[in-house]
Amino acid sequence: MNLKEKYQSLSDGVIDITGSAKIKLETTKNKLERVYHIMGQDDHMIYDGIKWNFPINLFSELNANNNLLKMAFNIQSTQDTTLNVDMNYETDAGIASSVNQGVIILKAGETVSVEKLITLNEVKGAVRAVPMVRSYYAANADFYISELVFDPIFTKLPMFAKELANPAGNGPNTQLQYSEILGERWTTALVSKGVIYGGIAYKFNPADFTKYIGNIQDNQLHFSFDLLTDITTDIAINLNLSDSADKFISSTPLAKVNSKDNQVSHNDVVLPINHDERAVNAYLLIMGTTISTEQFSVSVNNAAIKATSQLPKAPTDSNNARLPIVKLTGDVSQMNRDKKVMLKFEFNDHGRIVTGYSSTNWQGDSSLGYPKKSYKIRLYADAQGNTKKKFVPFAGWKADNQFNMKGNYNDSTFARNVVNSGLFADVTANRHGLRPEIVKADSFATVKGQPIMLYINGKFNGIYTFNTTKDVYMNMDKTNDDHIVIGGAIRTQASLFQTDEALLDGSDFEIIQNAGHDDDTRTKFNRLMKFVNSSTDEEFKEHASEYLDIPSMIDWIAFLVMIQAEDSLAKNTTFATWDGKVWSATAYDLDTSWSMYYDGKKLVDPNEDMFWFNDNKLYQRIFKAFKADFKTRYTELRNTVMTPANILNKFVDWYYAVGEENYEADKEIWNAPSFGVTSLAQLNSDIPLRLLAVDKQVSEK
Repeated sequence: MNLKEKYQSLSDGVIDITGSAKIKLETTKNKLERVYHIMGQDDHMIYDGIKWNFPINLFSELNANNNLLKMAFNIQSTQDTTLNVDMNYETDAGIASSVNQGVIILKAGETVSVEKLITLNEVKGAVRAVPMVRSYYAANADFYISELVFDPIFTKLPMFAKELANPAGNGPNTQLQYSEILGERWTTALVSKGVIYGGIAYKFNPADFTKYIGNIQDNQLHFSFDLLTDITTDIAINLNLSDSADKFISSTPLAKVNSKDNQVSHNDVVLPINHDERAVNAYLLIMGTTISTEQFSVSVNNAAIKATSQLPKAPTDSNNARLPIVKLTGDVSQMNRDKKVMLKFEFNDHGRIVTGYSSTNWQGDSSLGYPKKSYKIRLYADAQGNTKKKFVPFAGWKADNQFNMKGNYNDSTFARNVVNSGLFADVTANRHGLRPEIVKADSFATVKGQPIMLYINGKFNGIYTFNTTKDVYMNMDKTNDDHIVIGGAIRTQASLFQTDEALLDGSDFEIIQNAGHDDDTRTKFNRLMKFVNSSTDEEFKEHASEYLDIPSMIDWIAFLVMIQAEDSLAKNTTFATWDGKVWSATAYDLDTSWSMYYDGKKLVDPNEDMFWFNDNKLYQRIFKAFKADFKTRYTELRNTVMTPANILNKFVDWYYAVGEENYEADKEIWNAPSFGVTSLAQLNSDIPLRLLAVDKQVSEK
């Protein structure tokens, strides 16, 4: 029985439930298909599902060589729901480790084919490895699993031949020894003068690999090794086969390497996996190609036979790609935040192609330190930048020539900034007493964005979001000095509204709209600063509407607390005015949210209490003065826009739009730290927890 058959034969015997679910084994009408019927028993379906309690020793051979377990099945649900695929490792005392393997998004009545490649871990004391499919705070639903397959996938095999190294060659002595080279133990053949094909032979039995054939990813075996010779010479790699009496059957040349004097080279050759039935012995030969005219040494290290899974390929550069493609072409060597360079620009949305030129520079603040840069582009019809080129990138957008392409290095979902902005647009649209200027602004004065693939000079540069810019979407008239946009730049006493004045020079806030009229802008904004710091509580409540768009401020404070946007308490808040007097709050840069730490390297507690507002005096005073209004509006939002189902559906739709192949391709290039931290499963867990925590905090204020 091979390993695949072992898993299949055990799968029924180790089946169990999670949570309060019930399981029934059914068959289809023709009794040819086995179906697991999982019946949810809880209205919230907390961890309801199915699991398989495999004994840990079944994984020993897989685990020893960093291989994978493929879990594949079809699944159907009676309701729209989202399920998690988890891998738990259990001791006799309970769960020792749990690793999420992704989510399954189900629409009622639709059958989804699922395939998960599970990386196996060594967990001290574990006696069971438990793959499971289960809910998390999902609506009560039954789901059906059919065509279940557990299949070991071998990506690296044991090198049986390593301890069976033999000298190769005919003629005078070839001595085999172990040498200490570069601090490591190498196998060395000392080849005497006159030896034919002198070197090292690794011997193994082809039958040792037959149990892997068919379970090898890409059905391809590789022989890899490091090579060092003490002279410059050609080295051949051959595969020789012999029968049970060690009688020669065949020889297959695999590769030839020109090995340089005392220079280490790494080599990887493909091995044929279909052998002559008579073959009992196989020899991998690493040897000279002629009769040696002088003594030399052949040294080999890190020899291994393995099956290498192919790396994710860059998404296809064609009209058939899932996402629109943006290409930038030209010299980018001098580009930075302050230095713009003119590049050729092409936008290809499934065959709809727009071309021009882009004045391009790095975009962002703290993100400038990340290896994956974000870009600001200004489009022109000519290379000199004389004629603006406005176009509509996506249906429903306004024509413009300025956009940002965000790399989202600190958020591997690529979703938080754009999805949260869309949520705040919905919050704003739902607002009572909405200012007409915001109604007329694009997307209620919030960022819009769509995922794209970016190529720079023909090379895939990752998945980006193609966003509107904050100096464009605010419905501002650049000729009107009362149309002003201010953005928080750095956390200071001024940006926390703890001083009477702000400089607005980038050291606290920055002027986004109305730059060039700095003194006038400072006067108008510092009127608000002074009011916040000099008014009594009674004066603040009575006159705040003369300085602030209070409904927008309440919405913004409630929203940032709900999504846990701590970075927006001191910076990343945008204040806009259309009359030079009354300031509204608008959303910008919302990637630090939903438990995400600012750099994407870790998560923070979703139960965090943010009602101290990070010492932001403006927010503290608004909450104190308008607490009753805040609580009323908070309850309204939680029952409309800000429900877990509505929020999670937006993230689910985003994941569908991007596609798993694109997430994998970006990870292969950048491997950002956040890939191991956040995911749709993490959002599925932390969003309900966060909202429940804030509900409790609001009730206690």
